[in-house]
Amino acid sequence: GGIKFATMLYRTNIISFVGTGENPSFPSSRLVLWDDIAHRPFGELNFKGDVLATQLRKDKIVVVHMNKVYVYNFEQLDCSDTFITCDNPEGIVSFSTAEDSCVLAIPDEVVGHVKIIHFSKDKHIVQIKCQNSALSCLKLSRDGKLLATTSSKGTLVRIWDTWTGDQMNELRRGADQAVISDISFDPDNQIVAVASDKGTIHMFNMTETGNKKSSLSALSGIASYFGSKWSAS
Repeated sequence: GGIKFATMLYRTNIISFVGTGENPSFPSSRLVLWDDIAHRPFGELNFKGDVLATQLRKDKIVVVHMNKVYVYNFEQLDCSDTFITCDNPEGIVSFSTAEDSCVLAIPDEVVGHVKIIHFSKDKHIVQIKCQNSALSCLKLSRDGKLLATTSSKGTLVRIWDTWTGDQMNELRRGADQAVISDISFDPDNQIVAVASDKGTIHMFNMTETGNKKSSLSALSGIASYFGSKWSAS
């Protein structure tokens, strides 16, 4: 019947998947929760529109649509939160994975803006203007303290403090346009890896004080180009 995408719950036997719609049992508007040991589904969520992406934690399930994001409690499969987004055809979303930190990052209603939700006892929401154009990639650190964002140009990666919304760093992948396919933080939030359609992976050490900056960076036309932190490899 065809599977559009699948997501594993950590390294467990629990998988969520969405079908292509070729099989009537697995339409693109249905999220199926599958137990790969029992070889059968144990739950499903049905929607009016296509499911574009999902994220799983032991306590929550996130389901992404074109203009809306749903958050479900895993055990009861009941919807706890709904958020409106701008057009999000690629279904970009990021969820922290540390058990003691539950943070979600999604596109906000305004293009280029991000909404960060800290699911603490008193829910804390932060809204940030990250780019002037549409976002192409979002990635939270494992503990949810940092967020990396890129635009469709793919030349700059900006790092944000998810609690305050302050920009912590600006990393330059290069000068030529590229599609960023993935961003990863190391467990200590010191190294950032950026993969693109150029077939390369750029590594940034965010603890380094030295930068490849030009003495011409005072000139406004090229200040942003030479003022960014360049990759270490």
